[in-house]
Amino acid sequence: MMRADAVLRREKLIDAACTLFRTHPSTTVTLESIADRAGVGIATLYRNFPTRRHLKVACGIQMLDDIRLLIEDLKENFHTDPRAQWDGFVWKLLDVGSCPLIEAIASEDLGKNPELAAKRAEMIEAFQSVLDLAVPAGLVPRDLAPLEFAEEVFVVTRPLGGKLGEEHPDVQNRLMGRLLTAWRSGN
Repeated sequence: MMRADAVLRREKLIDAACTLFRTHPSTTVTLESIADRAGVGIATLYRNFPTRRHLKVACGIQMLDDIRLLIEDLKENFHTDPRAQWDGFVWKLLDVGSCPLIEAIASEDLGKNPELAAKRAEMIEAFQSVLDLAVPAGLVPRDLAPLEFAEEVFVVTRPLGGKLGEEHPDVQNRLMGRLLTAWRSGN
């Protein structure tokens, strides 16, 4: 069992990594920048996560938990205003970001990491449950599968870098709006 201070440092590292991976292209995020953001040394990062891949998987698991909470909120409140609740849910996914999630959902480590495999299966089932709400409300096409939904959202929410991100910082918002419109017109 980990000491409380070690658990706290590990959580800080995951939070710092999730924030950086959510807001910057993965290739620009260094392990040193993650350690700095978490307020720990690089050796502490490596003690907790021997490789970048281990850290990305931990971030993916954390972000899957965050999305599960968004899904629970959507399911609880969907009946109040289906379109507003659905749109709000999808916009919140933009805030969550995608890079670590892609690592978790499409990971080659699924066979080696039972927690990751279980979280992925849980997320597919959870996405199906929200699609089951959205289809009858005309918010998504009937044939939209959970992984297709995730892929489309993840592509739109991938952090932008370079000139495109600088010159068109609103491009993700525009694309998300267009994605919501396209889903509704696909019925």
